[in-house]
Amino acid sequence: MLRGAAEEDRTLWLPDEVMLMVLIRVVYTGACAQVCRRWRRLVSEPFVKTQRWSLRWGDYAGGRLEPRRLPGPAGAIRSLALSPCGARIYAGDETGTLTVWRKDDAGTHVRATVLSAHELPIVDVAVAKDGTVFTASDDVTVKVWAGGGPDLTLLRTLTGHTNWVTSIAIAPCGIAIFSGSGDRTIRKWDWRTGEQIGVLAGHRASVLALAEGDDARLFSGSGDNTIRAWNMRSGVHLATLEGHEDIVRTLAVGGASLLASGSEDKTIRIWAQRDFTPLSTIPLTEMPTRLMFGTVGSRLFCIGLDDRLRVWPRPLDASVPPVEIHTGEADVCAMALAPDGTLFTEIPFGDIGVW
Repeated sequence: MLRGAAEEDRTLWLPDEVMLMVLIRVVYTGACAQVCRRWRRLVSEPFVKTQRWSLRWGDYAGGRLEPRRLPGPAGAIRSLALSPCGARIYAGDETGTLTVWRKDDAGTHVRATVLSAHELPIVDVAVAKDGTVFTASDDVTVKVWAGGGPDLTLLRTLTGHTNWVTSIAIAPCGIAIFSGSGDRTIRKWDWRTGEQIGVLAGHRASVLALAEGDDARLFSGSGDNTIRAWNMRSGVHLATLEGHEDIVRTLAVGGASLLASGSEDKTIRIWAQRDFTPLSTIPLTEMPTRLMFGTVGSRLFCIGLDDRLRVWPRPLDASVPPVEIHTGEADVCAMALAPDGTLFTEIPFGDIGVW
């Protein structure tokens, strides 16, 4: 692809942050004049100061990108979430511990709180716009925490599921939340009172993933190989999306238009949110465990059973390959993206990588 100054530069269509990733991984020479000129611009001080990248990179060493490392909790991380402004990181681990990092005056995340939050692993963490924190656990409960102050305070425990709780979604109003479970149901709660205000039933196997869509739509992925769309307000089932040949493990929404689903059939499928039309299928070599769209545009991030972080700048264009980063950790299931584009993932030894 990178051939030199005499030929047309076919990389010009790539976004700058993706091109920086490509260049930093390629062994290039002075003959690649066009590429070198772009490289000099990308790493120049004015560019770094003025551009807001969708992903910021750590130091490059030994043929791989090395993220900045935050010492992790005692157990393997199962879930990550960020406060709305990105100043706080919440990590739930396999021991049921919830760990919180806060930015200090220098802008560095430092560990601030360690709570024994659940009796069994915390498999999902979600944070509302007002800072309220929700944790879902294999212990069949959802817990609600006041997260706006210096410390986390338990407000209430939501009980009603009869099997492990796998996922949490927050309604646009911020008052209601949804929890998916191994009992095949999605339950709707008024978290302020702890009251269960609805049950969404229809899946024939465990509900493993939830995602908040546009226009008060909720999407659920299940062990029955399907995705269901629901109206958050009424609880009405809108559609069943079929196409995967195995368990649907993860969901992500991109703005008001796209829905991505990752399955144990080793594919990612992209759907239109509004009419549920299948748009594209991305084959993988391993099962994806977590999907996420970037804060700007339609870039799609994926981690999975292998040790790769993949970024598709144009997930609807099959001719555009993903950028791949070796994370050094297989079977990663925790990832979170800050508003400024900083990416947080689990990395070896249970730590958090800051990309």
